[in-house]
Amino acid sequence: MIDISAEYTLVLESYREMDSILQWSDHTLFQGEAVVSNWSPAQQLHHIAKVNLVIASSLITMSQKPEEEDSDRRASITGVSVLATGYIPRGRGKSPGRLRPPADLTRDQLTSALNKSESAVGEVGVLLGLLQSRKGRIEHPHFGFMRPSQWIRFMNVHTNHHLKIVRDIDRERRS
Repeated sequence: MIDISAEYTLVLESYREMDSILQWSDHTLFQGEAVVSNWSPAQQLHHIAKVNLVIASSLITMSQKPEEEDSDRRASITGVSVLATGYIPRGRGKSPGRLRPPADLTRDQLTSALNKSESAVGEVGVLLGLLQSRKGRIEHPHFGFMRPSQWIRFMNVHTNHHLKIVRDIDRERRS
């Protein structure tokens, strides 16, 4: 069983790391390392912010609905595996266009996206008890139908997946 509070706390802690990365110089933040990823650290953070905002908004909406939609549906084997291992293989999946960062991303756009995302994730914090008890599920395009606790676990796993890429870009630059 997923400890929704622990997963949520880890997501919040990730925002501290993202705030620290946001302090990097423009060159360091916006310059990619193709050997690691086609996206720059800034684009990685922007993607995290967009995904977390969508997840948080969906969870908030779910908490306001009395019905338990898709409660009989389940996560796919891939979804269960990712949630259990906390590992997303690199380069396998493609983000939907609406969740991809712009090529000409600015620091203001990035800061705004992170602030909006962190605010929405903060709103989810007061709903954890309610969300833990919900039987409804929300569909992920690759991972099937997931409960709110699974979505918060996914938010943590996905955020860390992209933060690891940012760390690898930084490490590659230093070598």
